[in-house]
Amino acid sequence: MWINRIELTNWRAYEHAVFNIPRPQNAKTNVVLIGAKNGVGKTSLLEAVTLCLFGKDGLGFLGRGRSGNAKLPYGDFLRGAFYGLADQSSLKASAAVTFTMEGGSEMSVERTWHFKANRDFREDELHIRKDGSPIEVPALADLVDRAAFLRGYVAENFLPPSLSPFFLFDAARVQQMARSDMKEQVRGGIEAILGVPVINEVIRDLHDYAGQRYKQARTGRATDSKMDELQQDIDKYASESKRLSDEIIAVEARLKRAEEEDETLMQRYESMGGDNAAGVLELREKQGRLEQNQNELSEALTKSLIGDFAMSLTSRDMLGAAVSRLRAEKSRMDWERDKKKGADSYDKFIGNLEQSKALELPLSNDQLSVLRDNIKAAWDNVWYPMPDECAKEILSTALSEEERADAIARLESLSNNFGTAGLKDILDKIESNKSELSVIKQQIDDVHGARTEDARQLKDQLRNKRDEIAGLERKKGDYAREKVSVDAELARVRQEWGREVKQREGQAPMMRLAARAESAASAMDDIVKKSYSRHVSNIAQGMTDAFVAMAHKGDSISEIHIENDCEIKVMTPEGRNLREFVPSHGESEIFSLALIAAIARVAENQFPFIVDTPLANLDKLHQREFLRYFSSDMDNQIILLSTDAEIRDEHMGIIRRRVAGKFLVEQEMRDGVGRNIVRPGQYFGEQEE
Repeated sequence: MWINRIELTNWRAYEHAVFNIPRPQNAKTNVVLIGAKNGVGKTSLLEAVTLCLFGKDGLGFLGRGRSGNAKLPYGDFLRGAFYGLADQSSLKASAAVTFTMEGGSEMSVERTWHFKANRDFREDELHIRKDGSPIEVPALADLVDRAAFLRGYVAENFLPPSLSPFFLFDAARVQQMARSDMKEQVRGGIEAILGVPVINEVIRDLHDYAGQRYKQARTGRATDSKMDELQQDIDKYASESKRLSDEIIAVEARLKRAEEEDETLMQRYESMGGDNAAGVLELREKQGRLEQNQNELSEALTKSLIGDFAMSLTSRDMLGAAVSRLRAEKSRMDWERDKKKGADSYDKFIGNLEQSKALELPLSNDQLSVLRDNIKAAWDNVWYPMPDECAKEILSTALSEEERADAIARLESLSNNFGTAGLKDILDKIESNKSELSVIKQQIDDVHGARTEDARQLKDQLRNKRDEIAGLERKKGDYAREKVSVDAELARVRQEWGREVKQREGQAPMMRLAARAESAASAMDDIVKKSYSRHVSNIAQGMTDAFVAMAHKGDSISEIHIENDCEIKVMTPEGRNLREFVPSHGESEIFSLALIAAIARVAENQFPFIVDTPLANLDKLHQREFLRYFSSDMDNQIILLSTDAEIRDEHMGIIRRRVAGKFLVEQEMRDGVGRNIVRPGQYFGEQEE
């Protein structure tokens, strides 16, 4: 599936804009690059595509679609998205996305939003066309049914709404995922594939329906203490579960605000150096690199002192003798291997002689036996006497061929480069690095003003804010654990209630309806639980592949293992579970991106990725690996919405051969309102193609 055209009309600063995306020349040109400076239409484009496909259902997936922990009213969001200088005669905005499907057909999804004269949102309408003609919509009773049919059509033929956050996302979404517990992320991904939120809503409706029918059946009848007691327990646990869900949502909203405030405080703290050319962040990055380099040099010094340097203190004669011995043993092993190979070939040699009838001679059986013995002896004597360069016996039996060759090369190097030159070189580098690190630290102190009262106050605020964040995270965990316990009790009581209803279903028609609804809800719940196990192994494998490819520590991790309850195990090549594994900020985001890649593969959906500000929160190495993996290892089209500070220079070198099309979005002002202009074939600092 390939997006070949996006058209926006009166959508935020896009008065009218068209992105005609070239068809890929081959499967390897899967990248589309759209450049725009901050505030010039990247997020607006992502929002337009999302709402074009999903309408009101897609609002909750948008960063600007929420205020605190509440989803914005659809009309309020659209009023803000309606172009400020829109022609008052039309009073409508629209977004249309055209796809080339796998079989070659062309399908378009177009949504039009209609507004009143006062710019309040009135209604929207969705049209889907295949090869230019409207799709056939069954004769439906009303507009609600028609809208439901079209929603289902989009979900089946393009992308289910639950998977939208895994294909249409921005850096903030990845950061939000990275802040979540790894287990929660995986569970959310599996639930997105299964459409669990929708299924859970149906299950809740079935439970409610069963309860209502039971109450109708009990009207005017004698009290049933057992059923009434169970119903009271259901109401109690359901109410408590709802309360805990609300508490979790409220804590998540407070946590998000606290994290945003923490980020603001950190930015203020980091920027206290004013307009210094180096900048505190740049100095800190350099300090980090120097400290890492110092650690690596220290490790190299330790290895040298207990390894090569210690061995280099041995006399040349001893080193030479060790090399000679290992070479002689190698010759002996080569000779024995060749001799064994010859012995293994003897039967084939005799077989060929007999097949050629060369042994059909006028000899007696005894003479033939002697001849065969002489042939065997002559064959064996080919390998004797043993060559002089072979050792009489092999002493270093524990060494493999590869290890033996490495040992010979290493000992020869030590023998030929006898002395302390290597050690001195390491020591010189350590001293130089230490001096540079000292200068950087002094520059940070000077620029940062770390000793000023303002800095101390900010530092205290940061500490308090992080204590607040830690407390909120603990509270969220407590609520979540309590909710698991309450939900387990609710499920147990509902099962018992269902069994009791089943026993009484013959009492009244309403009781039969209650029993059937409860049975259907229970069956759906079982199906969801069993479906988890079918997906966890595939997602684990996909995440392992993606994480190892993109993460700094990829070579030290062999597998991400996921239990059926979505518990995560990060395994080393030695089979050890890194229970203490705490990913860095960058690795947390790579973990989330790996989950996104795995979800896309397990869902087997070829819908394009649209990623807004893809590199915003990644360090340089993770930026390169993300671009390399998503552009080369994923088969989907990937549309990157980049600022002028992201995909440039070296990053362009990674994806240049895979770019199918480029666009530059620029903004001009008219009557105080920005208007976006799309320039095809252009990108930051590049001429039109």
